[in-house]
Amino acid sequence: MVSSKEDGFALASRIDTQASANDIIHKLESRTIPRISAIANMAWCERAAYGISFLGVQSNYLPGAGDIGSAVHRIVIKSTLEIVQSIKNCTRICKSEAMEIFSTNAKEEVDVNWKFYMLSGIEQPLPIIMEDLKIRADRLANQLITHHNDSYQKLLLRPEFTIRNPKIPLEGRLDLLKIRLGEPVPDSCKYITTDDLVNLNIEDIEIVQIKTGKARPRTPRIYLQADAEALLLMETLKLKQPPSYTWQFADKDVKHKSFKFAKVHQAIDKFIRLWKAQESPAITGYCPTCPLKNACLDWHFARSDKLSFEDLTRRRAAFNLSRKIREEISDTDRWKVYVSLRNAEERHADGWALTGLKLDTSEIDPINQQIVLSSAENRPFGNFVDFSVGDFVTVSDGNPNLGSNPTAIITDIDLERSSVKLQSIRNDLYVLTHDNRQTSRFTMDRFDFDKGLTTIRYLDDFFRQSSYADSVLGQGAALAATVT
Repeated sequence: MVSSKEDGFALASRIDTQASANDIIHKLESRTIPRISAIANMAWCERAAYGISFLGVQSNYLPGAGDIGSAVHRIVIKSTLEIVQSIKNCTRICKSEAMEIFSTNAKEEVDVNWKFYMLSGIEQPLPIIMEDLKIRADRLANQLITHHNDSYQKLLLRPEFTIRNPKIPLEGRLDLLKIRLGEPVPDSCKYITTDDLVNLNIEDIEIVQIKTGKARPRTPRIYLQADAEALLLMETLKLKQPPSYTWQFADKDVKHKSFKFAKVHQAIDKFIRLWKAQESPAITGYCPTCPLKNACLDWHFARSDKLSFEDLTRRRAAFNLSRKIREEISDTDRWKVYVSLRNAEERHADGWALTGLKLDTSEIDPINQQIVLSSAENRPFGNFVDFSVGDFVTVSDGNPNLGSNPTAIITDIDLERSSVKLQSIRNDLYVLTHDNRQTSRFTMDRFDFDKGLTTIRYLDDFFRQSSYADSVLGQGAALAATVT
């Protein structure tokens, strides 16, 4: 994606003056960075990170397990925020009341997301969720209510904290960020935006990653993921010391005590080389719990001189196909198209974002998980060229690459009122209302779920920022006139 006019001119100088619009599209490079969850697989199996598909080999992953884990994740975060906020507001809460908050949020979660559970084949999700929560809520309720109001006045909680840092490069999401300040927040009624976090006097910062079920041994993959998340947070917030890191299981909290950042950099470099097809994955074939073990041992990763001609041909065909796929298709699950690095006002002027939005607190619909964002002071939407009903969008403080930024879908656009109605995808609108965030101003960017329009948007960005686009358009107009 072209991020400035200078970049546009530089690109124009590299393109032949006879280039077609299609040629320009293929010369534009999107900002893509790997997810931490992808590079973490490097510690377990390069084949897993590489993502080769073995036909006929099925995973033994339990259907619906991801939905249950996500539900527990949201319930715990939402309940924690509610309890801490109540104590901050000088409301006394006993243990039974705290546990009731967990139970109420669990029932609400099932009521809101029942369709997801039905599609996953889970007929009775609540009892499964409560197996974890009965243990976890009892333990967390004690922890949360024993802290005093004075202690919480120095605490900032940031749920679902997303970080995309192109300099490392990595993208990760932290379940819950606990930021303890050296002094109480100056204005408790004002939400501290993510860009302001860097300027705070941070005494301690803790990453909490929520894991479903009772504590179990950590694998090399889990350790590498924790190291990468800590590194990402340190570099982004310019921390002098590594943060505290906690895996929160149902029955206990487990601390990560030492970090190996060198391994993170090595994994990133190797992952990118694999993705660019500069190397092939190294597989031992002896992963004790891997469902692909037999496939690895049988032919895919045996020595070439041990393979029959048919198996060798099959291996080459599989690698060639995989390489072609990686070169031509961006895997959404592992790679993100990076949002333009221009500021919110510039993106608004170009129609790529809407900024200066306020949350209409009178139209919050918790049952249908819908909110309305309207333009502050009746500010016009500008070009508004890249949004339509059904689009996925990210709501942020202005920087969609950093912070607690939920994803939603546009369900209605009212140009007369300069307002947009959004519906949450997974019951996470609480991140827009906790800690008085509803008083802030928001920015809405289009989330790149629709890969079909990606190249069109890159070309559109190039046309807006480069004078060379005029000659391309002129050539197209002249050609059209000749044909007609």
